[in-house]
Amino acid sequence: MSKTPMRRRWRAAPATPQSFRITDEMWQVAINRADYEGITVSAMMQHFIGRYADGEPFDITKREYPAGPTQSVRFADEVWARVEERARREGTTYSDVLFYFAEAWVEGRSQMPTVVEIAHEIRSQADQDALQEALDRAENEGTEGDWSWLEPS
Repeated sequence: MSKTPMRRRWRAAPATPQSFRITDEMWQVAINRADYEGITVSAMMQHFIGRYADGEPFDITKREYPAGPTQSVRFADEVWARVEERARREGTTYSDVLFYFAEAWVEGRSQMPTVVEIAHEIRSQADQDALQEALDRAENEGTEGDWSWLEPS
């Protein structure tokens, strides 16, 4: 038996590109905004499609699209199956769903969570965990505990 550790290959979930109609102008605005925010249009779309697939309510309506250019974004097949099922159930199409999120994001009606917001949530949870730990320690030790970490620095 070899003593060399086996390397495991990381494999992403199978993902298939999904195309939807969007004007060149709107697509370029989406790319510019993504560049400005330090993300990709694909990451933005995956974020919102994930929320849609998980059942978050959105007011998406069926619409007509003029012939024109299409763009593609890859989504995990498992997530995409849920998107298609929900769109079918609600009487829309996946193109309606994709266009809705692209349009809402470009027009500023939907926001991606920022690194600052995510870091704040993590910090808030860390503070709550630290507070609970201090309270538990004080209760178990019968002391008042060290509360200096709560004081502003």
